[in-house]
Amino acid sequence: MLAQIEAVDPVCELTVRLRTAEADPLLPWHTTVWRIPAPAHWRTLKLPAGARNALGTGPYMLAGRQEGRLVLQAFVSGAVDLAMVPSLDNKAAAERNGGRLHTRLTPQVNFVAFQAERRPDSALQDARVRRALNMAVDRRVLTQYVLGSAIEPASQLNVPGAFGYDPAAARRLLAEAGHADGLRLKMIVTTGVLTGDTVYLQQIGVDLKKVGVEVEVRTRPSARQLQEIFSGNLRGDPFSFSTRGNDPLNDYRHRACMDGSTLRLPFHCEAALTAILKAAASQLGVERRKTYNAAIARYERDHPPGILLWRRPDFDVVSSRIEGYAPIGDNLRLEQARRSAP
Repeated sequence: MLAQIEAVDPVCELTVRLRTAEADPLLPWHTTVWRIPAPAHWRTLKLPAGARNALGTGPYMLAGRQEGRLVLQAFVSGAVDLAMVPSLDNKAAAERNGGRLHTRLTPQVNFVAFQAERRPDSALQDARVRRALNMAVDRRVLTQYVLGSAIEPASQLNVPGAFGYDPAAARRLLAEAGHADGLRLKMIVTTGVLTGDTVYLQQIGVDLKKVGVEVEVRTRPSARQLQEIFSGNLRGDPFSFSTRGNDPLNDYRHRACMDGSTLRLPFHCEAALTAILKAAASQLGVERRKTYNAAIARYERDHPPGILLWRRPDFDVVSSRIEGYAPIGDNLRLEQARRSAP
């Protein structure tokens, strides 16, 4: 998003004028998710470590942080009324203590991305191989047993649906692409970040092996993986990833040939798709934009950019004392929640 901002001109003490490189009818919506820290506080921070203590200008202040895990005991003891993004396994404990587990669908879609750029000899250059890998993974079983049937599998990065689990068709496509005797891939993943990710990433490897695709799985810390992805130094074929934000077109700037930034090298570019994307981004009318969005979805159905999994669900533990908690995606709408008297 920020890559399209050419200049920021001050208008008055509380107003700036943004100049963009291209038309963006959704710019006002995009700006609502910018994290703007308090200027005086920001000037005192020593980066990059200080960025983890960047206080915003909203009505809530971060009281503390505990890395790597959520302590459900705080909810059980009554010290907190809302516990964000615990494990789905915490449902029983929450209900025993008078709470409930609220499923919140985020605007992100989880997928195992295919790295095709700077790898001319990769088997993933062939769209038949990419479709075969999608058909080989039983996402419906994963959503049922890992995510408690909270979501349906995805067939595009912004439209619900399913490729369908068809290992026989996957083997046929692999054979057509010249891999009847099998295929070896190295998959780079981060684990312990999303609900059930360790389990479902392992199961993806098991499913792929059934159709003759041997997957060597290597783990990376999240920060290191992102650095390797966008610097073009990731030494693997597929890797765990997710879309970002509510605008599926804007997300392509993170992974396709859309903005030309040297800070974020693309990992999956296709000339035919890029042309549709650029045309779609400039459409100001809703109906015209829908037409282009449909064309993009059709193209990615036949030329998948990864093993498409599901729209990411988050799970929040909510106390029975809280009424009116009704978040939409990443917008928690806490101003609508009310706490009853103890």
